[in-house]
Amino acid sequence: MHPRRILFILPLFLCLDLALHASQAVGPLPLPQPMPPMERWAVADQVARMPELPDAVAPWTQRGLSVLTVAWEDTGRWQGSSVGPNISDLTIQLLPEGQRRRVRHGWCMPVIRMPNFSDITADVPIDRFYLPVGNERGQALRTITLAEYLRDFALHQHSPTGRLRGALIGPRDKVVLASAQAAILPIPRGEEVLFGPVLFNYQTRRDDAAVLAILVTPEGSSAQIINNDPQASAGVHHGQRLYHNANGQRAPLRARRLSEVDLPAGSLAAAGGSAERLAEGLSLVMVIQIPLTQQALPRRQTPAATNTAIPLALAESARSADVESAVIDSGPAEGPWLGLQGQTIERDWRFPIRVTVQYYQASDGPMVSAEQVARISDSIHRIYRDAEAVGSLVVDGSGQGRATAHQVNRQPPWPAPWWQGPCEAYTASSGEDWRQAMVRIRSRLGEDWQPQNERELRNALELVRPR
Repeated sequence: MHPRRILFILPLFLCLDLALHASQAVGPLPLPQPMPPMERWAVADQVARMPELPDAVAPWTQRGLSVLTVAWEDTGRWQGSSVGPNISDLTIQLLPEGQRRRVRHGWCMPVIRMPNFSDITADVPIDRFYLPVGNERGQALRTITLAEYLRDFALHQHSPTGRLRGALIGPRDKVVLASAQAAILPIPRGEEVLFGPVLFNYQTRRDDAAVLAILVTPEGSSAQIINNDPQASAGVHHGQRLYHNANGQRAPLRARRLSEVDLPAGSLAAAGGSAERLAEGLSLVMVIQIPLTQQALPRRQTPAATNTAIPLALAESARSADVESAVIDSGPAEGPWLGLQGQTIERDWRFPIRVTVQYYQASDGPMVSAEQVARISDSIHRIYRDAEAVGSLVVDGSGQGRATAHQVNRQPPWPAPWWQGPCEAYTASSGEDWRQAMVRIRSRLGEDWQPQNERELRNALELVRPR
């Protein structure tokens, strides 16, 4: 994303700007009779199964992409490893609607991106990212650069919710670490869904956040810390929901089909007459991670999670799904804005800023046609075509010399030498990485739990062994 041509700049970076006046007056067209709840959730089941269906995955694999339910969006990972000093999982979760479906948490929806382990990323000048602001105070939207937003962070908050120590942007941030993905939402014709991007950071502890997340939609920009607060995690599994700041109220996101949204006059003209640009702008969301210092060094580095089990569909459909761009806006408010939640935050300069660009798609099934696969893939790959640097910071040493590489020396793999025997034995016998088991152990015994000896460690691992 280091564009030389205006036709390249507009679709990816200025599309939020082009969509601003459209998003402020978007309204629904008359919709057909809504689906019965069971049929609606059957569609959600089918779409959620997409990563499990070889025929659904194959067209994406041919274009170098993976279909996942958990995206590894890390700002600091060790070479050749799934772990590191600043590890984040990003999922897209459908939110429960009342009691129509008795689920404990939202479903993880398919995400299409470069493979998780290699994590191909691009170094992009920070001033090429534009953010709409004004939503935090209920004002008319205007656009500024990401650099301007971070320099004047306090000006773009509804009211003080915490404190900032020092600056959020510095010399290392001339370029940011960027990646792109598409997210598939189950939206049959005549329907809409509430959903949330959900971020889980393994280094974060309660009252000691490791990441400040900025959610950017066509309706505005909203900054919130990731600290695993139950208020912000309500309705989802494994992580913290990212909310839209609607004039001091937190609101989930809503998605509808572009063809079923009544756009105001002038929307197409504002997009230079390009329906494709306007569609991309209205479907585009950015999740921006700003690494933060913590009170003490993290006690562990845990691995990026494996895909969570998802409900099975009633029946697999081989037909091509009805797919189009989604229009993203906000849903009903759920309560006061949480923001920094009383914490004092400070930038951690060892890590880069990471920007994840998302294109949301509406679908009524898992099988995407070749034409739609080509369209969506082109949007994902565009970010890498003209960046200052492209490659993996994780494999093959291709990240050497990149400005976005983290600056943390690798620590020994074992907290103490006597951990090696029990942990390797557990992994060999269970087929599960011992670090995954440690996550469950500490969820039961407390974040600060540490074994005192080898026997205690073996017993704790057995306690959480999958049965």
